[in-house]
Amino acid sequence: MITAIRTVAGHAIQTYADASVDIPSLNVRDRVPFLVDTGATVTVLHPADWQRLGITPEMMADAPQIGLSGIGGSATFHAMEATVTFDDPITGHQHSYPVTICLAVETDYNHGLPSLVGMDVMRNWLSCHFDLSAGRVHYFPL
Repeated sequence: MITAIRTVAGHAIQTYADASVDIPSLNVRDRVPFLVDTGATVTVLHPADWQRLGITPEMMADAPQIGLSGIGGSATFHAMEATVTFDDPITGHQHSYPVTICLAVETDYNHGLPSLVGMDVMRNWLSCHFDLSAGRVHYFPL
């Protein structure tokens, strides 16, 4: 899997991985850019992305709510079963991972936050190679 590194003034600041997200219970499947966050335990869809996918708060009403805490504070999420699939343009393979994806309950402060791919997915990656000159990171699945 190859991802883009976003830079500011030539310095790498964020690593993103584009993936397809499939949430069967909502009949939703589309691509999402995920910030690769080694500090995140779980994979998270923030409001801007779940709204772009056509998901409404009413569609999540029956999903269990969970509270999570991290460096940015505490937040409430709806937990839903999903599959996150990454394309590997070098090999032509797809790598799919079943996860309990956490859809963040919308608040005044989280609408602009990027969605996160967490360690629940990354534990399936053997290693990664940072090619800062090309602005790419290649993740090698197990």
